[in-house]
Amino acid sequence: MWSISAKQPVVNKYRLDLSAQSVLDVSKDFDKWLKIVVGYRTRRYNVRLKSDIIYGPIADDRMDQVLQTFLIGRLSSGQLRKALLLVNLGNQYALKKSAIGLEHIGYRILKGLQLQQIITRIQTNKTDIDSKISLIYREAGSGYYVEELTKMGDFVE
Repeated sequence: MWSISAKQPVVNKYRLDLSAQSVLDVSKDFDKWLKIVVGYRTRRYNVRLKSDIIYGPIADDRMDQVLQTFLIGRLSSGQLRKALLLVNLGNQYALKKSAIGLEHIGYRILKGLQLQQIITRIQTNKTDIDSKISLIYREAGSGYYVEELTKMGDFVE
């Protein structure tokens, strides 16, 4: 998604050697993932991690609108979880400290039909996601709200 906003859209390909890194896997622990993301994005509390890499749901533009709604107190954690499941984020590795073990192995310039297909897919997904998420906003909240999350204090691994 970021690449199509550039003058010359490029997708890079990397290889990551995990054997030299410690990995915190929050892919199946929504509450830990949320605590880390909110801590890093808002600086309302500190996030102190021992691990070099965080593995968990992608925290990108697709989830940003929903997360912002949670951060202003209009969604509960339960509603946020449900909305993010609809977005189908997938998982990512976030390198916290350095790029040890990260190797750039190639790139592809996007152009023509390939570029147009990606743009169309992004626009279609955004419209579909927006319509699904609007239904969740109408549901009763379950879980906790951002004020309660910040009162829990720092996140320490």
